[in-house]
Amino acid sequence: MNRYFLGAIGAVSFLLAAPISAATINFNDLEGQPISFSTLVPSRITGSCNQVTEVCTVTVLNPSPTFLGFNGGPTSVNIYEDATLSSVSDTFKMDLAFVNNNLQIILTFQSGDNLTPISACASCFTVESGLLQNIAGINWTTANGTVTDSIAFQSNDVAGVPEPATLGLMGTALLTLGLLRKRARP
Repeated sequence: MNRYFLGAIGAVSFLLAAPISAATINFNDLEGQPISFSTLVPSRITGSCNQVTEVCTVTVLNPSPTFLGFNGGPTSVNIYEDATLSSVSDTFKMDLAFVNNNLQIILTFQSGDNLTPISACASCFTVESGLLQNIAGINWTTANGTVTDSIAFQSNDVAGVPEPATLGLMGTALLTLGLLRKRARP
């Protein structure tokens, strides 16, 4: 009888100590494709994207019933098209909500042309690189340790980068001007 009791205690201890999966949430704003998000932990992350308003809203649930606390940030980020910081092309916000006494974090990613900067965070910004870029994180403290969820975005609407055809046309024009100038000399 003691053997079964100890086995039950061992099983409960294993379940309580089981590692909790950290999530990675990626927002995608790629040229020619609808705005979207993806995650590898769909059991506690849900959301949707509106193609008309170009807004994705994602809900992140706490990772464990033994959740003790959290911290994270930044809570808002302005994403600029280029280093001149003249045009906000995307924004990101992180808000808290309590539903049935359960903490949820609501992530909002918006894309567009010349968006209004998020005033709550004048110094929280990044510049699009066209690559996957980390913009925020959530650290959850549980009875079994810390779980960190990562939040990233990818946008290839990088301003100021000419298309290859434009570069070819410009090169041809310069070559033609150079040849005409050479012929015009006596």
